[in-house]
Formats: sequence, structure tokens, C-alpha cells
Amino acid sequence: MAVQKGKFLRFVRLRFQDYRIFRGFNEFRFKYDETIIVGGSATGKTTIAESLENLRPCVALRTDSDRGIVYQYKELIVPKPENVMEFIEKWQKLPQVKAKARTNFETILSLKPWKIKLHQNLDLHLMAMGERHALYYAFIFAVRAVLGLDVPVVLDDPYSCLDPELQQGLRNFLKGQSGQKILLRGNHWLEGEEHADYVLSSSKI
Repeated sequence: MAVQKGKFLRFVRLRFQDYRIFRGFNEFRFKYDETIIVGGSATGKTTIAESLENLRPCVALRTDSDRGIVYQYKELIVPKPENVMEFIEKWQKLPQVKAKARTNFETILSLKPWKIKLHQNLDLHLMAMGERHALYYAFIFAVRAVLGLDVPVVLDDPYSCLDPELQQGLRNFLKGQSGQKILLRGNHWLEGEEHADYVLSSSKI
């Protein structure tokens, strides 16, 4: 699996002008490390994720390559949990990725330690849906680490399918990851996540 290593990318800014559900002018400026955007259902979180994924309508970025890096590493920059099985089955064939993913997964499972031994073989067929999603995020960051990528990750409602222990475990794990993280999440708070950089509301519709 030939993939070039060592790429760098940061999203700087996203602007909307009467785009989809957003009315009038809207601008989002992204921090170098982590930006948290909070909103309920149908407030524009997915619109933001898809705009960054597709680099439109108006996305400013900084990179040592070109804008094509977003398309080249799309599955690592804007992960989509509906691709859990396919993604894991592809990348677990690389021993160094699987080993790093196992370490990541154990970190996410830290509040459910009895699950670590149960899932030490990373057998998806023995996992509940939330555990599969947690393993997916473990693989996302494992692949990024093995490839030496310093690119953003845009997570659209990453906690939605997880039970409270996995939600907190994933949050703690994400806080320990370097690189730019853009978290688009619902209106619930987790320990260690005391602020939101932007709060979306239906009043923009």
C-alpha cells in the first residue's frame, strides 16, 4: 500500500454566504490544535464537515503540498463511521498499523478495563456497535501516526453511537492526540470539554 509520508495541512477558515441551511454571512476560524463546534440536530454540523471535505464553497488552508492532499487523505481527514468495516479490514493488514490501533483502542477503553482483554484480538464480530466505532477512531489515528501525517481530523458527532464510558474514553484519547482536531458535536458536555468555540442554532436557518 504505497502512500507518501510526512504531509502537513491546517484548515484556517471556512465562510458561508446563504449556503444550504446557513443564512447570511457566516465565518468559522479554526485553531491550530482544537476547535469545538456545538449544535443540535439540523443546525449545520454536517454542512461544515462536508464543506471542509470538498473544499467549497470558501475554505482557506495552509499546507506544504497542494489542496489535493485533502482528497488524497479524505478518509483520514473527514472520517465517516459508515465505512467502519471496510476501513478497518483494509488497514489492519499492516502490522504496524494494527499494533498502534490496539494501543489506541486500549486507551479509549480505559474506563471499561474488562473489555480490553475481551477485545485484544480486535475481532469486530465480537464487538457492539459503539465498540466498533471506537475501534474505527483508534485505527484512524493509528494510520495517521504510521504515515507521519500532520493533517486535520474533522469528526462529525463522534460520540453519538458511544455509551457514556466510551464517550469519555474517546474524549480523553482525543485530548492526547497532536494535530488539528475539529469536533462537531451535539449539545452534551463531557468532562474536560468545558467550552465551545462556536454554538450553532436553528436561528441561522
